[in-house]
Amino acid sequence: TYYSTCDISLGAFPQPNNWLRSDPIKVHSGVTAVYITIEYLTHNCSSYSDNGGKYCKEYFDLYVHQSGQTMEPDPLTNNASYDKIARTAPSALGIRVSRRFSVNVKEKYIVLAFHDQGSCTVLLSVAAKYYFCPETVHVGGLVNLPRTIAPANNSVPVVSSCTKNAVHEQGILRVNCQSDGGWNISSLKGNCICKEDMENVGGECKDCPEGKYNDGNGFNCTVIPSAPKNVQVIFVNRSALELKWQSPAVTGDQTHVSYDVDCLKPCEGEEENNCVNKACESDVIFIPRKDSFNVSHVIVGNLTSYVNYTMKIYAKNRVSEVARRKRGIEASLSEITVRTNGSVPGKPEVSVEQPEMAVVVSWTLKEKNGIIKEYHVTYIREDENSETKTLATKEMEARFDLKAGKTYQLQVFAINQIGRGPAGVKNFTVKNIIHTLLAVKRKKNTISIYSLVVYTLAALLVLCVMCFVFIFIHRRTNFPLEEINIVQEIYNNYNQGRLHIVALFDFSLHGYQNVNGFKLDRLKLTTVQVLGSGNFGQVCKAIYRPLRTEVVVKSLKDNALPKEVQDFKTELVLMSSLQPHPHVVKLIGCCLEKDPSLIVLEYLAYGDLLRYLRKSRGIEDTYNTGEKGPSSSLREKDLLSFAWMIADGMNYLASMKIVHRDLAARNVLVGDNKVCKISDFGLARGLEEDIYTRKTQARLPIKWMPPESLFYGTSTTMSDVWSYGIVMWEVFTIGESPYPGKTSRKIANLLQTGYRMPRPAHISQELYSIMKECWEEEPSKRPTFQWLCSAMKRLLDDHKVCLQL
Repeated sequence: TYYSTCDISLGAFPQPNNWLRSDPIKVHSGVTAVYITIEYLTHNCSSYSDNGGKYCKEYFDLYVHQSGQTMEPDPLTNNASYDKIARTAPSALGIRVSRRFSVNVKEKYIVLAFHDQGSCTVLLSVAAKYYFCPETVHVGGLVNLPRTIAPANNSVPVVSSCTKNAVHEQGILRVNCQSDGGWNISSLKGNCICKEDMENVGGECKDCPEGKYNDGNGFNCTVIPSAPKNVQVIFVNRSALELKWQSPAVTGDQTHVSYDVDCLKPCEGEEENNCVNKACESDVIFIPRKDSFNVSHVIVGNLTSYVNYTMKIYAKNRVSEVARRKRGIEASLSEITVRTNGSVPGKPEVSVEQPEMAVVVSWTLKEKNGIIKEYHVTYIREDENSETKTLATKEMEARFDLKAGKTYQLQVFAINQIGRGPAGVKNFTVKNIIHTLLAVKRKKNTISIYSLVVYTLAALLVLCVMCFVFIFIHRRTNFPLEEINIVQEIYNNYNQGRLHIVALFDFSLHGYQNVNGFKLDRLKLTTVQVLGSGNFGQVCKAIYRPLRTEVVVKSLKDNALPKEVQDFKTELVLMSSLQPHPHVVKLIGCCLEKDPSLIVLEYLAYGDLLRYLRKSRGIEDTYNTGEKGPSSSLREKDLLSFAWMIADGMNYLASMKIVHRDLAARNVLVGDNKVCKISDFGLARGLEEDIYTRKTQARLPIKWMPPESLFYGTSTTMSDVWSYGIVMWEVFTIGESPYPGKTSRKIANLLQTGYRMPRPAHISQELYSIMKECWEEEPSKRPTFQWLCSAMKRLLDDHKVCLQL
């Protein structure tokens, strides 16, 4: 159906006045704009003779009437009730044209009217419509978008909701509905995620497939990880062990793997029926920690000697807890049984009774720490004669006939394959005893006096031989006998019983055999010059004639403090156990046959790194260990190379279970071809301001110490990583002092507030971020030296600009 008019007669009078009116159109509630689309064709007046007469028009007008009722006023008689909204002006006459006009809705009903005053027009179609944003689901965000009437202009915000089985995670669930009926998804700032154990499948939350789980954090379902692979023991001693393993073959999607460790030990005692293994004691220490750590190695300390420990390593990811709680699926695990090394037995708990005439001594032993061979029981009478007797037994009881009225000290020693442990002691006064014969309950037979004499003589002979050997070794090493275990004892006392693996070496007579292999003849050393001298020691350059090579000789002065002597001997034993490494100073030998004891090291002509860096900037130091200096200013490549070599040397020390505890640029030496090597020449120096701060007898490098060492006295490889971050700062500032403008006394307070040195302006963010990782508060969050070595090597090889020198 179409409508047409062509009232252009030349003689027409008066002017044409034609109206076309629609029926009332009901507008839905909420609609603010109706869009009228018309299709029509209008002819040119010029196509008619005399241009169609004086009333010929090439347009017509569109009117609208709005009312709250279904009224249809006649525009011929009541055109004032109609509002003109548009006049058509086709872009091309004589051609079919489509035009759209908008009507701002004011009432419930509208009536359209077309007014012609002399045009020749065909009205082909008329359409009235409004826009709305359709009901739909935003698949990615799991958000329901409700059907919404579009506004007349711009857009309107619409509050949305989560789909079924989804929960609101973050942001505001509000989307803009635009005037053209489209949703502006970019305006959505919130999202929803599926509930636990469900996943988003095409905008719907559906249950996870069999064997998969979800933690309700917006990811898809995934599997739990398989067990850790290739669990290995890389270190064990009598009180600690270290395990490492490889990542599981299956880790799951969109997740990382963490690990838990359980420690089990065999049950002991008849009261624990049907018990095979029980949890280790609560004082067992785990480094980095026991639960939810993300590195594939762990140190377990504070263990008991000679015990078969079962270590279970569980692999977990983000869905492991859901699988356990909802489905009863436990995490996959690998386990390994490790026996700690033996040590001397613990102290027996001694009891004394006198049921009749004889005195019965019995004991229990909790810490066997190995296989018990026998017990030695000694009594000492506490009077002017101090009568004493010792006997050996494999029983847990001995019987004595002692003098009445006398007080005796009874001592019990346990002996295993390692040696004799400390004595369990009990004092006892004998009551109503007449006889003084010694008797031992040994398969209920009394030892004859002849056997006792033979046994005593044999024991004396063995004792003499042991004394001879001990004195011989003492004279050969020139180390006092009471200092054989001095390093370990001092370390335990300093740390008040905490587990801190500084150097996992056997500080025993066997440990000093390594030192004996490095002995040199001091007469073959020719001193060339003194490199450094302090209150407690001296460092000299010398020539070792048999090798015709320059060496460094470190010696102690006569007035050195005991702590300095201990550090000197510890350094010697430690260095004698190391294999040569390109970035650790090499031990040439030692001279111990008389005082002063000497340590002979390889000579590096450029001295310590700190002065080397400063000298490259033209800063001369009054104290300098090197004869030579840099021939030119240092380049970025040089500094990155220094950092890499230091990390490489420390990585080697870490692999040997050694904690340096004094890593600083001053303790790194520089040799030919700008090679850096880890060392420690701090002993030979006088105290330097803001480097060491005394705490009782210890000299502490405050500015290089991590919080756990500063506040708790603990030291691990991760403590050295903190110090390495400080060394990086020294290297890349070319020898500046850390914490510039701040004294050592203020450092502790600053660290407690979380303060870290800011990024120097000339250092890239990437390089600074590596330093910041070394300065993590939690030691377990710091990178390993292996990672640091790789990171510095990558920066060195990538040729990126890290420094603006």
